[in-house]
Amino acid sequence: MNIDATIKVLSNERACVVRQTEGGCDRKCDGCDLVLPDRMILSAYGTAIDILLSQQEKEKNEPLTEDQLLDMNGMPAYDAIFKKWCLIKRSSSGRGIICVYENGTTIGDPFLGREYYRRPPEEGQT
Repeated sequence: MNIDATIKVLSNERACVVRQTEGGCDRKCDGCDLVLPDRMILSAYGTAIDILLSQQEKEKNEPLTEDQLLDMNGMPAYDAIFKKWCLIKRSSSGRGIICVYENGTTIGDPFLGREYYRRPPEEGQT
């Protein structure tokens, strides 16, 4: 189920709960305009849960692996050693990584002893 359909189904379900809570429901679901097939409701909840789990995973701020960095070509990463942002670039071979800093400084492979993050780590995280 796509996100738009998920929003529509979950909004409908919320309207049902509100109607029940506020006393506008006679609990005769057979004739209710808000009743949807169970498969649609379950699919919407599944999609919503998958989206939330994906977002939760993205929000984790663990040190990036080399594979993750390779997938971030052209994207920023935070260097915990220099405490600066850099732009991740693939090396000319395509197998390595170069980190380009704002002042033009570059650091290439290997990243021994260096940690890069999606955002600056919290105090005491590094």
